[in-house]
Amino acid sequence: MTLHEILARLVLSWGILGSAAWLVSFWFAARMALALEFLRDQPASASSEGWPRLSVIVAACNEAATIQAAAQTLLSQDYPNLELVLVNDRSTDGTGAVVDRLVAKEERAVALHLTDLPADWLGKVHALARGAGIATGEWLLFTDADVHFAPGALRKAVAFARQRNLDYLTAAPDLHPGTFPFSVMAAAFGFQFLAGLRWTQRPASKMGVGVGAFNLTRASILAASEGFEWFRLEIADDAGLATVLKRAGARSALASGHGVISLAWYSSAREMIRGLEKNLFGLGAAYSYPRAILATLALWLYAGSPLVALLVPSPAAKLLGVLVFVSLGLCGLGISRRFDQSPWPAPLAPFGVLLMGWALLRSAFLAWRRGGIVWRGTRYDLATLRAGRRIGLP
Repeated sequence: MTLHEILARLVLSWGILGSAAWLVSFWFAARMALALEFLRDQPASASSEGWPRLSVIVAACNEAATIQAAAQTLLSQDYPNLELVLVNDRSTDGTGAVVDRLVAKEERAVALHLTDLPADWLGKVHALARGAGIATGEWLLFTDADVHFAPGALRKAVAFARQRNLDYLTAAPDLHPGTFPFSVMAAAFGFQFLAGLRWTQRPASKMGVGVGAFNLTRASILAASEGFEWFRLEIADDAGLATVLKRAGARSALASGHGVISLAWYSSAREMIRGLEKNLFGLGAAYSYPRAILATLALWLYAGSPLVALLVPSPAAKLLGVLVFVSLGLCGLGISRRFDQSPWPAPLAPFGVLLMGWALLRSAFLAWRRGGIVWRGTRYDLATLRAGRRIGLP
């Protein structure tokens, strides 16, 4: 067999196997998307037991531009037994002043100003732990300082969790529109997130699923768990919380927050790549440079496989390539109808995966150059992060 024949077979295998992987991922993602329940469809009526006390905990570091508007959507809720805990985590902008103004006007709000960070803790995890420590609610909702809630959202969420006898509920928010390249990247991210749920929901899986914008838990199950201490150095704090609750035996669910929870995540692909630089090296490569290179190559091979399948002189490969793009097109139409979003980014998800590979490689390079991860102005060295990693590759 000549070198040319060997290369031709390798390219053919690349197109066929990669396209098959896309179709399998599409099957899993579609099943998960269709199974998602919507918080907006939940009747917000109280049970015979009334409404339990709910503490909403917002950790904010240099969020002066967003926290007031976001907090106002919480304080405007008609939930009858609400407490808002605003944690100002060592901010150097005007966040602390905004928090104090909000608390001065609203008796349901409590301020907690943090001025230092203990050793071997990530800032946000520490802030959430401190906020939970002073919260008085039977239920705790952890959210971010740029998340907005539609009227009635808290009633619906608590009613949803209690009706299904859950201990933990996480919900995916609507993302505010950004540039088209960002939408393509977000579509790729969401597609792979949904496909990956198939594995995390297996009984043997040790990993929980969390979305940072909305994590609602019973205070009692959190108190019975290993708590924030267990994942104090986990960069994916939302998955860390979900996992520690799962280890404690929590009954959990993922729902769609479409129509009731929204977030301006990023406005452009460039901003998204910069925003993910703190996460991807740890989650995608376990803080290992060889793994980062291999994972990036794997993502790029996976992303390019449908196009390769269309180009190789094989009817079977071409059929698989066509099926991938038809499936992604159907996915886009489904997203458009179910989530009121544009259908066009979904068929271009392979290009979003290419950008995700670049984001992972960039994250690893910056960690190598800096000797660690920089998050909200604080640098965390890699040795410490490796020792405290709880989520991601084994």
